[in-house]
Amino acid sequence: SRAAIELSELGKETSAVAVPALKEMLADRTPRARFEAAKALAKVGGPDDLAAAATALAGLIGSDDRSVRSQVVH
Repeated sequence: SRAAIELSELGKETSAVAVPALKEMLADRTPRARFEAAKALAKVGGPDDLAAAATALAGLIGSDDRSVRSQVVH
């Protein structure tokens, strides 16, 4: 989602604000939003956040959205 991309572009200095929002987006109903949130979280979050992002990405491997599934494995 566009919001996840914009949050990741804020950088590490704003992670206190971005990380909670991105973690919430990991539960979004759309695979694309979850994918973008996981990518952004991996970029701006700490080690625990990276683990949450990896778990979310692993869950998207079986997504019905072929484009998301393709991006996760590449």
